[in-house]
Amino acid sequence: DPVGLELADDPGIDLVHEQLRIAAGEPLGYQQADIQPRGYAVECRVYAEDPAAGFMPSTGKLIGYRPPSGPGVRVDSGVEEDAAIGVHYDPMIAKLIVWGEDRDAACAALAAALGECEVAGVATNVALLERVVAHEAFATGRLDTGLIEKNHAALFPRPGRTPPLGLVAAAVDEL
Repeated sequence: DPVGLELADDPGIDLVHEQLRIAAGEPLGYQQADIQPRGYAVECRVYAEDPAAGFMPSTGKLIGYRPPSGPGVRVDSGVEEDAAIGVHYDPMIAKLIVWGEDRDAACAALAAALGECEVAGVATNVALLERVVAHEAFATGRLDTGLIEKNHAALFPRPGRTPPLGLVAAAVDEL
């Protein structure tokens, strides 16, 4: 059950199935009061982009790609290792969805999953996502669309620091 919702007598609601039923003109088979929330889900999108360069798309070959896995982790992705990331399509590599018993558990699971995400060959927003998830504003849920702008100094480290491990691996692989 990827959305963390369930009916009292049912293990979960298949949202895609329900969307197709509604599109066919069928009514919902339940009421809002029948749905009991269970747990908390958080998602983020892993993009081939360079956040430090104004989120410009990054193109190239994915010379390494290992998405995270494990209980409560779902990865929706249309790419695989050796795939080309070009300029003609959205540079999304994957949508990462995690589930936990509560918001704190879901956020911890997201941080762990981002730490397991390995992408080499293109610049990504993974390190930025890790910093966002670790930021106090995210942890406390005090968010708005100005999060990145308001916390730019904390979310974008100064140049000259150690490059991400994925970039080092890509450079070594090319030698």
